[in-house]
Amino acid sequence: MSSSSRARRAVAEFLLIVAGVSVALTADSVWDYRQDRMAETEYLAQLRTDLAETRQRLTDARTLEQQQHAAGVAALSALASAEVVSPDSARSWLIDRRGLYYSDPRPITGTLSALVQTGDLRLIRAADQRNAIVSYLAQITEDKREFDRFVDESLVAIRMIRAAGATPARPWGLIGDAAVRALVGRPVDPAVPTALEHVITAAEIRQVYLSRMIEATQSIESVLLQD
Repeated sequence: MSSSSRARRAVAEFLLIVAGVSVALTADSVWDYRQDRMAETEYLAQLRTDLAETRQRLTDARTLEQQQHAAGVAALSALASAEVVSPDSARSWLIDRRGLYYSDPRPITGTLSALVQTGDLRLIRAADQRNAIVSYLAQITEDKREFDRFVDESLVAIRMIRAAGATPARPWGLIGDAAVRALVGRPVDPAVPTALEHVITAAEIRQVYLSRMIEATQSIESVLLQD
């Protein structure tokens, strides 16, 4: 075989190898692209499910906070009147979950956190969706932290009410709850109305944060629904 033939054969073999490598790289690239798109689709679907559940939890919590706020206002108004508070009313305000209590909404942030912390956020191709995810996670985390702070304030106030009922002015032993005794007893401990005011204010502020979280959730839902 002449040197020119060998050279042509070598070139042909080289080109064949290059073509094979190119095909392999293209196949790998197509596979990776498909895998990334499948992962993106799964992430977005899970996010939409999580956000819908979060929105429902927050909405339910806001309804409960509104009921609790109303109960606190009713209790404070009753204490300011000349009428003796009935044990049944006091029970509904302080024992029933519609009374002086607090909601416990738990936004679902697992998928959001996974996207941001693992770097999988890059799989979301739309820049506005990526930005919305990062912003929402930051806001919902901060708003929930503030919400919990005002839960703690309510707990302090409720403990004050219970402590005020530890030595009731009247023998309401059959009722069995110190906080109820604090409301139905006369004279009313001055700490009770003050504590109720703190409970009412804390419930009002929690509603503000719940509304913020609901609006943020609705906003990111609209962004993630875009193609």
